[in-house]
Amino acid sequence: MKKYGKGRIKAVFLALFMCFGMFVQAQMELQAELDIDKEHDIENDNRLYFHDIALERGVYFDTRMNSDLSDGFVTSLYGSHFLTHNLGVRSGISLITYLKDDSPYLKIPCLFAFRTPTFHFSNWEAESFGEFLFNLFLAIIPTRCEVNLGPSIGYVWNNQRNFASSIDGNLRLGFQIWRIGINGNMGVNCLWTRNFIDKDSINRFRPAWFVGFSGGVSFRF
Repeated sequence: MKKYGKGRIKAVFLALFMCFGMFVQAQMELQAELDIDKEHDIENDNRLYFHDIALERGVYFDTRMNSDLSDGFVTSLYGSHFLTHNLGVRSGISLITYLKDDSPYLKIPCLFAFRTPTFHFSNWEAESFGEFLFNLFLAIIPTRCEVNLGPSIGYVWNNQRNFASSIDGNLRLGFQIWRIGINGNMGVNCLWTRNFIDKDSINRFRPAWFVGFSGGVSFRF
Protein backbone atom coordinates (compact mmCIF):
# COMPACT_ATOMS: atom_id res chain seq x y z
CA MET A 1 0.00 0.00 0.00
CA LYS A 2 2.85 2.36 0.86
CA LYS A 3 4.57 1.62 -2.49
CA TYR A 4 1.26 2.12 -4.25
CA GLY A 5 0.75 5.44 -2.44
CA LYS A 6 4.26 6.62 -3.32
CA GLY A 7 3.61 5.72 -6.97
CA ARG A 8 0.46 7.78 -7.01
CA ILE A 9 2.30 10.78 -5.52
CA LYS A 10 5.02 10.48 -8.15
CA ALA A 11 2.41 10.30 -10.90
CA VAL A 12 0.64 13.37 -9.55
CA PHE A 13 3.91 15.33 -9.37
CA LEU A 14 4.83 14.18 -12.88
CA ALA A 15 1.43 15.25 -14.20
CA LEU A 16 1.74 18.62 -12.48
CA PHE A 17 5.23 19.09 -13.90
CA MET A 18 4.01 18.24 -17.43
CA CYS A 19 1.05 20.64 -17.09
CA PHE A 20 3.38 23.38 -15.87
CA GLY A 21 5.69 22.77 -18.83
CA MET A 22 2.78 22.86 -21.27
CA PHE A 23 1.56 26.10 -19.63
CA VAL A 24 4.99 27.75 -19.96
CA GLN A 25 5.26 26.64 -23.60
CA ALA A 26 1.79 28.00 -24.37
CA GLN A 27 2.66 31.32 -22.73
CA MET A 28 5.86 31.56 -24.77
CA GLU A 29 4.00 30.83 -28.02
CA LEU A 30 1.31 33.40 -27.13
CA GLN A 31 3.93 36.05 -26.37
CA ALA A 32 5.63 35.32 -29.68
CA GLU A 33 2.32 35.81 -31.52
CA LEU A 34 1.71 39.09 -29.66
CA ASP A 35 5.19 40.31 -30.61
CA ILE A 36 4.48 39.49 -34.25
CA ASP A 37 1.14 41.31 -34.09
CA LYS A 38 2.83 44.30 -32.47
CA GLU A 39 5.42 44.48 -35.23
CA HIS A 40 2.63 44.14 -37.77
CA ASP A 41 0.70 46.97 -36.12
CA ILE A 42 3.74 49.23 -36.41
CA GLU A 43 3.91 48.51 -40.12
CA ASN A 44 0.14 48.76 -40.62
CA ASP A 45 -1.16 51.41 -38.23
CA ASN A 46 -4.66 51.00 -39.66
CA ARG A 47 -4.98 48.22 -37.09
CA LEU A 48 -4.57 50.80 -34.31
CA TYR A 49 -6.73 53.75 -35.38
CA PHE A 50 -10.26 53.49 -36.77
CA HIS A 51 -11.39 57.13 -36.49
CA ASP A 52 -10.08 60.54 -37.42
CA ILE A 53 -11.23 64.16 -37.50
CA ALA A 54 -9.86 66.65 -40.04
CA LEU A 55 -10.05 70.42 -40.62
CA GLU A 56 -9.27 71.65 -44.14
CA ARG A 57 -9.24 74.90 -46.11
CA GLY A 58 -8.89 75.40 -49.86
CA VAL A 59 -10.30 76.63 -53.17
CA TYR A 60 -13.36 75.50 -55.17
CA PHE A 61 -14.08 76.50 -58.77
CA ASP A 62 -15.84 75.68 -62.02
CA THR A 63 -13.85 73.49 -64.40
CA ARG A 64 -14.40 75.89 -67.34
CA MET A 65 -11.67 78.53 -67.44
CA ASN A 66 -13.89 81.25 -69.01
CA SER A 67 -16.68 80.93 -66.48
CA ASP A 68 -18.40 83.94 -64.91
CA LEU A 69 -18.22 82.19 -61.54
CA SER A 70 -15.48 83.30 -59.17
CA ASP A 71 -12.99 81.02 -57.48
CA GLY A 72 -14.62 80.14 -54.18
CA PHE A 73 -13.12 79.16 -50.87
CA VAL A 74 -14.06 75.95 -49.09
CA THR A 75 -13.74 75.20 -45.38
CA SER A 76 -14.41 71.61 -44.30
CA LEU A 77 -14.69 69.69 -41.08
CA TYR A 78 -14.62 65.92 -41.68
CA GLY A 79 -14.77 62.81 -39.54
CA SER A 80 -14.34 59.16 -40.45
CA HIS A 81 -15.18 55.75 -39.05
CA PHE A 82 -13.50 52.66 -40.52
CA LEU A 83 -15.34 49.36 -40.26
CA THR A 84 -12.23 47.37 -41.26
CA HIS A 85 -8.54 48.24 -41.52
CA ASN A 86 -9.06 49.77 -44.96
CA LEU A 87 -12.79 50.35 -45.57
CA GLY A 88 -15.03 52.91 -43.90
CA VAL A 89 -17.16 56.02 -44.28
CA ARG A 90 -16.29 59.72 -44.15
CA SER A 91 -18.73 62.55 -43.54
CA GLY A 92 -18.82 66.09 -42.21
CA ILE A 93 -19.70 69.57 -43.36
CA SER A 94 -18.27 71.94 -45.98
CA LEU A 95 -18.94 75.66 -46.44
CA ILE A 96 -18.18 77.16 -49.86
CA THR A 97 -18.13 80.96 -50.10
CA TYR A 98 -17.50 83.61 -52.78
CA LEU A 99 -18.32 81.19 -55.59
CA LYS A 100 -21.23 83.32 -56.79
CA ASP A 101 -21.91 86.77 -55.32
CA ASP A 102 -23.45 86.33 -51.86
CA SER A 103 -24.65 82.73 -52.27
CA PRO A 104 -22.85 80.56 -49.68
CA TYR A 105 -23.08 76.84 -50.36
CA LEU A 106 -23.28 74.46 -47.39
CA LYS A 107 -22.93 70.74 -48.13
CA ILE A 108 -22.90 67.50 -46.14
CA PRO A 109 -21.14 64.58 -47.86
CA CYS A 110 -21.52 60.89 -47.09
CA LEU A 111 -18.54 59.18 -48.68
CA PHE A 112 -17.23 55.65 -48.98
CA ALA A 113 -13.56 55.59 -47.92
CA PHE A 114 -10.67 53.30 -48.80
CA ARG A 115 -7.27 53.97 -47.19
CA THR A 116 -3.79 52.54 -47.40
CA PRO A 117 -1.53 51.92 -44.38
CA THR A 118 1.11 54.50 -43.52
CA PHE A 119 4.36 53.96 -45.37
CA HIS A 120 7.33 54.14 -42.97
CA PHE A 121 10.60 54.90 -44.75
CA SER A 122 13.67 53.86 -42.76
CA ASN A 123 16.33 52.88 -45.31
CA TRP A 124 18.84 55.73 -45.56
CA GLU A 125 21.76 53.59 -46.67
CA ALA A 126 23.03 54.67 -50.09
CA GLU A 127 26.04 53.57 -52.10
CA SER A 128 25.86 56.49 -54.53
CA PHE A 129 24.58 60.06 -54.70
CA GLY A 130 21.84 58.97 -57.10
CA GLU A 131 20.61 56.35 -54.66
CA PHE A 132 20.65 58.97 -51.90
CA LEU A 133 18.47 61.27 -54.00
CA PHE A 134 16.07 58.38 -54.66
CA ASN A 135 15.86 57.61 -50.93
CA LEU A 136 15.26 61.30 -50.24
CA PHE A 137 12.42 61.29 -52.78
CA LEU A 138 10.85 58.29 -51.03
CA ALA A 139 11.14 60.08 -47.70
CA ILE A 140 9.30 63.23 -48.79
CA ILE A 141 6.45 61.74 -50.83
CA PRO A 142 3.07 61.39 -49.08
CA THR A 143 2.96 58.42 -46.71
CA ARG A 144 -0.81 57.87 -46.74
CA CYS A 145 -3.45 57.69 -49.44
CA GLU A 146 -7.24 57.62 -49.17
CA VAL A 147 -9.92 57.52 -51.88
CA ASN A 148 -13.46 58.82 -51.24
CA LEU A 149 -16.58 58.48 -53.37
CA GLY A 150 -20.22 59.17 -52.62
CA PRO A 151 -23.17 61.60 -52.66
CA SER A 152 -23.68 64.86 -50.81
CA ILE A 153 -26.64 67.13 -50.11
CA GLY A 154 -26.57 70.84 -49.43
CA TYR A 155 -28.22 74.23 -49.36
CA VAL A 156 -27.42 77.40 -51.34
CA TRP A 157 -28.50 80.72 -49.86
CA ASN A 158 -29.91 83.59 -51.99
CA ASN A 159 -30.39 81.34 -54.99
CA GLN A 160 -33.32 80.30 -57.19
CA ARG A 161 -32.43 76.67 -56.52
CA ASN A 162 -31.72 76.28 -52.84
CA PHE A 163 -31.48 72.49 -52.58
CA ALA A 164 -28.20 71.11 -53.91
CA SER A 165 -26.92 67.59 -54.45
CA SER A 166 -23.74 66.23 -56.00
CA ILE A 167 -21.59 63.16 -56.49
CA ASP A 168 -18.14 63.70 -54.99
CA GLY A 169 -14.84 61.95 -55.60
CA ASN A 170 -11.73 62.81 -53.57
CA LEU A 171 -8.10 61.75 -53.41
CA ARG A 172 -6.51 62.48 -50.03
CA LEU A 173 -2.73 62.36 -49.63
CA GLY A 174 -0.93 63.01 -46.39
CA PHE A 175 2.06 62.76 -44.11
CA GLN A 176 1.52 61.00 -40.79
CA ILE A 177 3.36 61.88 -37.56
CA TRP A 178 2.04 59.64 -34.77
CA ARG A 179 -1.67 60.60 -34.57
CA ILE A 180 -1.27 63.95 -36.34
CA GLY A 181 -1.66 64.09 -40.12
CA ILE A 182 -0.89 66.84 -42.64
CA ASN A 183 -3.26 66.28 -45.56
CA GLY A 184 -3.84 67.44 -49.12
CA ASN A 185 -7.22 66.85 -50.73
CA MET A 186 -8.06 66.93 -54.45
CA GLY A 187 -11.73 66.55 -55.34
CA VAL A 188 -14.07 66.50 -58.33
CA ASN A 189 -17.79 67.19 -57.84
CA CYS A 190 -20.69 66.64 -60.22
CA LEU A 191 -23.35 69.13 -59.06
CA TRP A 192 -26.28 67.56 -60.87
CA THR A 193 -28.80 70.08 -59.45
CA ARG A 194 -26.90 72.87 -61.31
CA ASN A 195 -27.54 75.61 -58.77
CA PHE A 196 -25.23 78.30 -60.18
CA ILE A 197 -25.65 80.34 -63.38
CA ASP A 198 -22.85 81.53 -65.66
CA LYS A 199 -24.26 84.86 -66.90
CA ASP A 200 -21.51 85.30 -69.50
CA SER A 201 -22.41 82.08 -71.31
CA ILE A 202 -25.02 81.60 -73.99
CA ASN A 203 -28.50 80.77 -72.65
CA ARG A 204 -27.25 81.37 -69.07
CA PHE A 205 -25.47 78.02 -68.78
CA ARG A 206 -25.55 76.20 -65.45
CA PRO A 207 -22.24 74.30 -64.91
CA ALA A 208 -22.25 70.90 -63.26
CA TRP A 209 -18.55 70.06 -62.81
CA PHE A 210 -16.43 71.65 -60.09
CA VAL A 211 -12.93 71.01 -58.75
CA GLY A 212 -11.55 71.61 -55.29
CA PHE A 213 -8.06 71.66 -53.76
CA SER A 214 -7.55 71.94 -50.02
CA GLY A 215 -5.11 71.20 -47.23
CA GLY A 216 -5.32 70.78 -43.50
CA VAL A 217 -4.57 68.74 -40.43
CA SER A 218 -6.16 65.63 -38.94
CA PHE A 219 -6.09 63.69 -35.68
CA ARG A 220 -6.52 59.90 -35.44
CA PHE A 221 -8.00 58.02 -32.51
